[in-house]
Amino acid sequence: MNSEPASDRAPGPVLIVDDEEDIVTYLLEVLRDHGIEAAGATTPHDAREEIERRPPGLVLLDIMMPGTSGVSLYRWIREESSAPSVPVLFISGYSKIEDFEGRGIDVLQGVALGPRDGFLEKPIRRESLLERVRNLVGPSAGGHR
Repeated sequence: MNSEPASDRAPGPVLIVDDEEDIVTYLLEVLRDHGIEAAGATTPHDAREEIERRPPGLVLLDIMMPGTSGVSLYRWIREESSAPSVPVLFISGYSKIEDFEGRGIDVLQGVALGPRDGFLEKPIRRESLLERVRNLVGPSAGGHR
């Protein structure tokens, strides 16, 4: 574990967490092609290890994953991780929480989103992804190659 306080370090990479490898690969490629440092994880366990190894500047998190849901991982990030204030964008086929209503899904299971959290709708448009990432991570998100 790095002894330097997380607040004194530069933001880590954008961490993409999705059980579908092709989505992780696509998002990594888009971000890296635009000079944005990124890492990927296909399981919540791997995501936890990555977050503890190097707290990310942003997490792109799939809501619906087998086993541990994205919501459970979000709770862990907020309550137990070394990066409780990292912004999280949920990746979903639904664009906003209201879209889940009437589908028998209490997607956030009573979890309140933080002020910089939100949703990114699948299929993910390149321009929308880049705009959201740069708005949350800052202008330095485009400067890493």
